[in-house]
Amino acid sequence: MTVFPRRLAASTVELALIAVSALVPLSLGWHATRYLNVQPVPLNPVLASLEGAIARTLALPPTCNNPRGLNCTRLVPPLVNFLWTIGPIAALSVSIWQLYLLGLTGQTLPKRWLRLQVVTDAGKVPGFGRALLREAVGRWGVTLTSAYVIWLITGAVPDLVILGVTTALMVAFDGLWSYFDPKCRTLHDRLAGTWVRSSRHSVSGPSRNMNSSNSKQVGIQLEAQGVIEPRPESKPLLDQWWNGMRLQSSGKKALALAMGLAAILGTFVTTQLYIQSQENARTQAARDQEKFLTWVRQFASDERQGAILGLASLDNPEAQYQILADMLALETDAAQLDVLQQALVSSGARSLPYLQKLNQSTRTDLDSLRYSTNEEQLEVVQLRLQATQRAIAKLLQLYSTEFDTLELSRTHLGQITTFAAPFTLVLEKTDLSGIRFRGAILTHASFKSSQFSSPGGDRRFGTVDDQKADFTASILTDADFTGAFLSHVIFAYSNLSRAKLDRANLSNAQMTGANLSSTQAIGADFRFADLTNASVVGAQLGEANLTGILATGARFPRVVATGATLAKANLTRSDWQGADLSRANFTQSNLQNANLSGTKLAGANLSFAQLQNVNFQQSDLTSVNFQGANVEGADFQGAVFFKPQTQRGDRLIQSPEPSTSGFLRGVDFTQARNLDDKQIVYICAQGGIYPLCSQP
Repeated sequence: MTVFPRRLAASTVELALIAVSALVPLSLGWHATRYLNVQPVPLNPVLASLEGAIARTLALPPTCNNPRGLNCTRLVPPLVNFLWTIGPIAALSVSIWQLYLLGLTGQTLPKRWLRLQVVTDAGKVPGFGRALLREAVGRWGVTLTSAYVIWLITGAVPDLVILGVTTALMVAFDGLWSYFDPKCRTLHDRLAGTWVRSSRHSVSGPSRNMNSSNSKQVGIQLEAQGVIEPRPESKPLLDQWWNGMRLQSSGKKALALAMGLAAILGTFVTTQLYIQSQENARTQAARDQEKFLTWVRQFASDERQGAILGLASLDNPEAQYQILADMLALETDAAQLDVLQQALVSSGARSLPYLQKLNQSTRTDLDSLRYSTNEEQLEVVQLRLQATQRAIAKLLQLYSTEFDTLELSRTHLGQITTFAAPFTLVLEKTDLSGIRFRGAILTHASFKSSQFSSPGGDRRFGTVDDQKADFTASILTDADFTGAFLSHVIFAYSNLSRAKLDRANLSNAQMTGANLSSTQAIGADFRFADLTNASVVGAQLGEANLTGILATGARFPRVVATGATLAKANLTRSDWQGADLSRANFTQSNLQNANLSGTKLAGANLSFAQLQNVNFQQSDLTSVNFQGANVEGADFQGAVFFKPQTQRGDRLIQSPEPSTSGFLRGVDFTQARNLDDKQIVYICAQGGIYPLCSQP
């Protein structure tokens, strides 16, 4: 067997040894998290930091979905901490052991099994420093770094399959380099000044065609003739330090073994200390629980406010939030409701899930009392709902920057105008990125200049760590998003009728099936937003930027979009009947089968647009630029290409506009439908193409 397949097999086995040493304890720990039913403890902070670093590097979503800074810790069985700590240590130990053998003998165990040896140009073993340079830097450092940089700069993030394929190609490129190298070296061999030989040979340098006896004879002859001058071989600093130690080979092995045992012992002691600290924390939590029960027993009914505030001061989430929420659900006194609301706010953002559930149940109670004649009971429920709304609003205002994701779906935060419990949600200039408002009621809410999305740790949108709000199927009628940052936010099937979106950034927003009727979005940014099947009836879109939007089947009747930009948009089968699109820019847009009947398109730019089968009936097409457009099958019945001008009183000049505008030059109207004589005369005068234009 030649050297190359043996090198490939040896490298595969070396990598497999490292992978197995890590995967076995990691897999056992994973199974323990699923099937081991014991008291959990927080994940080792070293492992948590390592896990977070890997997730950030590979643009993976965080494993902890709790709010940042609010004890975001994974709970695992104690055995899992031990196994998951052993995994990386085992992989590191096997790697160091293989590097040690490679530096000392030129052979790892797989290379020894396959009779291969790594040597320098002088035929000597590489030494630990050169082995580290060859493996850690040359083979894996340069390869993985190159693959990762390519993955980043090509925009393939966060597709890990592409990263894996790129890494495999880089490894293959490094190995295949030996076919083009005169000495059969790979790139990492060239970097370290090494080469691989069969261990059955004893040549002092790389040679393909010389056996050991010939090479020795040639070397002796050249040396006797004075041709070869011995040159001292440079050694890495680590080799110089290691070889400089006055220890025999057995002593060096003993020292390496002692260092490895010390590392394992240190890890074990650190783990035990960590487990003990967690046990102390559980003991302290039990004491707090006893303190909590003492508070409950101590206060009588006339001192309930003090008891409520005492509950809020305890750090005992297992019972604190649930009891406060239950007390709020049962309270009927308005003053006590205010105290309970303040207590839940004082407890911090961890009380939000309890408030959300209470808000949902209270909303259900309110719906069931819609036709009730019991005014007193109805007022109590309204006050209770108001208490949850105010508490949630305060917590969002105070802790908005501490959330990765927050579940507020089906929450009622809409405006209430009753005299007993008025409420309007106001969260202006607030970071609300990543909050889920799916199915929530947010009528008349004010979100002016608030932020609803962020690109995550990698600072780029479109990756898995994006934090974007989700308003799917929510009710946002009359909400105010003026100047808000809503890029990539999800509004699918939400109701935004009469909402204010002036100067809001809705680029790449998902608005499939959304209701934007009578919305005011002057100067808003809708670039590349998805408005498929959306209803935008009567909306104000003046000067809005809708470049590249996807609005297949969307409805835009009576929209006012003067000066709006709709270049390169997909507007097939969209309905614009009666819309004001004066001076709008539809350059290179696809309007096939769209309904533009009765629209005002004066001064619009439809150059290079796809206008097949568009309905232009009764539309104002004065000074519209059709250059490069495809109008095959378009219906121009009653469309006005130009308007007569009034001069000297009421006298009308019926002559068409000058042909110098060029807006119709070269446009083929042969397949257009329902063109009348006046339209044809104007088309011919403007340089358009029509069969009758060639006749005298």
